[in-house]
Amino acid sequence: MTHKTASLAAFAVLGSFAGAGTIALDSTPVEEPVQSSLLDTVLGLPTLYDNPEGSFLQSFLLIGRYHGQYYYLDSNQGNADDWDNRRRRLGFSAKFAAGVDLSSNFNVTWDGGRFVDNLEDVTLRFKPTDDTRITVGKFKAPVTHEWRTSSNSVATMERSRIVNQAVPDKMGGVLGEVKTGDYTVFGGVFDNTVDPDWWYPAFDGGFSAYFGLSRGSEFGTTRLDYLYSDIDTDAPRNNTKGYDHLVALSHLYTSGKLSLMGEVLYGSGDSGRADVYGLTILPMYDLNDRFRLVGRYQLAGSNSSDGFGLQSRYEREAPDLRSTTGDLYQALYLGINYAVGGDQRLRLQNGVEFSRMEQSVGGTFNALTFFSGVRFHF
Repeated sequence: MTHKTASLAAFAVLGSFAGAGTIALDSTPVEEPVQSSLLDTVLGLPTLYDNPEGSFLQSFLLIGRYHGQYYYLDSNQGNADDWDNRRRRLGFSAKFAAGVDLSSNFNVTWDGGRFVDNLEDVTLRFKPTDDTRITVGKFKAPVTHEWRTSSNSVATMERSRIVNQAVPDKMGGVLGEVKTGDYTVFGGVFDNTVDPDWWYPAFDGGFSAYFGLSRGSEFGTTRLDYLYSDIDTDAPRNNTKGYDHLVALSHLYTSGKLSLMGEVLYGSGDSGRADVYGLTILPMYDLNDRFRLVGRYQLAGSNSSDGFGLQSRYEREAPDLRSTTGDLYQALYLGINYAVGGDQRLRLQNGVEFSRMEQSVGGTFNALTFFSGVRFHF
């Protein structure tokens, strides 16, 4: 584990350096020079072209992320610990005139085999008018606030269990959104299948239809999501999770340094799969521009004694696990995140989560999981 700890330490030293101000010799105001941190300089290197006034291409930059984390699971059915290279991605982002954006991410690996593992996402976005936007490519069906939030911005180490169990992975499709007053209406169609090797959209049967409605007010933003999936179980890789109807209702409230997100999700199982439901409450508070306190409470379950599952990260790593399924799951997460130099592009995240599930066999699973990791993107 020594080289992993050293890697974390290397990330942590990328702080910002404050420059000394200019001293004026007379009463004439002197404009302070703009100071750039070391982190700003390093993260600016992937910008290969930048011309906001360009008549065609206006910017082109390389993008990427590395998310790695250490976990220690202490449960009544055994302990486990390891380092997880959670996400390793490289790609590009280009901006064109007339409000057209093109971006793509590829999953990469340095563990042997081919360097580019598969296609994570690709999106082409354009705005026909100021109040409309269309997205085409392979991306998320935007069900639930947690799933819509980029992994670069997720403040907990993992998303809630109900989202991980029920919401589909990224799929090929088209999504439109129209804003009118305080309301925004969303609609989209997706192909459920991807190539099992390279993960590009396969169009091998099965589709999903999405509808969303959000309203913003002084009390925050409320959003309703609905996803219908016609599931083709014969496809080699189907990115739906076996639920033909998903309904989610979320509300996000922010006030100064405080934010509070609440969300409920219901999934109707297809082909004999049990229904699932979940409640997530996620408060955050910024102590300053570097430190953020994070909390989360989860309550989730199923109408079947074995319809709900433990987190694959990392509750299922318990060596003496009696059952991975049950019907009632609860978890409480507390964490503190540190943005190096006040820049959210490089964060050290630490947290602890207590979880409990009534198992289908073997009684009750109780665990305390400790997390420490790095979130880095450019």
